Amino acid sequence: MEMLCDSGLVSSLDLVELNPFLDDRGKTASLMVDLTASLLGRRVFDRPTRSYA
Repeated sequence: MEMLCDSGLVSSLDLVELNPFLDDRGKTASLMVDLTASLLGRRVFDRPTRSYA
C-alpha cells in the first residue's frame, strides 16, 4: 500500500465488508483501517521501500 501511495497513481478506493457480524472482534475492520491509512500516506515500515517504477 505504501508503494501504491508513493506511485501517485491511486485516485480512489472502494472498501466493502461482507458481513460485519462475522468479524471476530473487529479484526477485519482494523486491518482495513490500517491498509487504508497506509495507502493514504501513513508509514508502517521503518526503512525505505524500494520503488519498482
